[in-house]
Amino acid sequence: QRASPATHAVNAGREIMRKAIETPNYKPRPIPLQYIKESTENFVDERRLGEGSFSWVFEGKDKDLRQKFAVKRLRVQGQTDVTKARETFEREIVAMKYFRHPNIARLYAYH
Repeated sequence: QRASPATHAVNAGREIMRKAIETPNYKPRPIPLQYIKESTENFVDERRLGEGSFSWVFEGKDKDLRQKFAVKRLRVQGQTDVTKARETFEREIVAMKYFRHPNIARLYAYH
C-alpha cells in the first residue's frame, strides 16, 4: 500500500532532520511544511515559546527521532509587513546557514 503525499512529506522531513542533527557540518536545506505542521501540532498555542516583531517561535517535537527543536514562523499583517518580514527572514536564513556558536541555535532546515 502506498503512503499518502502527506505521509511521504513528513517522512522526507524527518530524514532531513535526522541527517541535520547527526551531521555536524550539514548544510540547512528546505523541509516540507507538512513535517513542520506535524511537529508543532499545526502551530498550536500551547507550543508557542516566544515571539518577535515578525515571528513566533514554536516548540517542534519529532517523536520518532526523540528530538525537540525550535520552529520560527513568520507573523505578518498587510502587504508592507509581508515584504519586510520576508526580507528579514531571508537575511536571517542566509546568516544562520553558516554561523556556528555554542550560545546560538543551529539552523537545521527552512521552508
